[in-house]
Amino acid sequence: MADTVEKLKGIKSLGVCLCMDPCPMELGCGPEFAAEGAEQSSMRVVIATGLYNEALGIETIASDKMQLASLIGLLAVGYDCIMLSHDYVNCWLGRVTKEWQAFIAKCPNWNYAHISRSILPALSKAGVSEGTIRTMTVDNPRSYFGG
Repeated sequence: MADTVEKLKGIKSLGVCLCMDPCPMELGCGPEFAAEGAEQSSMRVVIATGLYNEALGIETIASDKMQLASLIGLLAVGYDCIMLSHDYVNCWLGRVTKEWQAFIAKCPNWNYAHISRSILPALSKAGVSEGTIRTMTVDNPRSYFGG
């Protein structure tokens, strides 16, 4: 932990106040470790503030059905410190391979509109309130990013 805290403090000394950790393992074994490092270094670490999952639409990693069930379960027990997002690769600079094309064929929902067209309606259909959806899509990002 001491090494992690020192690295975070070093980053902070350069004027950076937020660390976007793309993989919780980079800060240890999970969110608790990241939260402790963030607290001890006075840095804001994204993984320490909520759920991190960007695989929505990538069926080869985890089905949307499974991810929706997990998300609805978290919401059902009152955990709403969640921001919905996902990534998408739109351009491979001419390096498209047969393997990449096969992967894309298996993930027809992996696109920029997937959350708004599929995930949010599925949450509504499952009984998640519009207020909770707004919390995840508007209020939490605004609060976190200081808007």
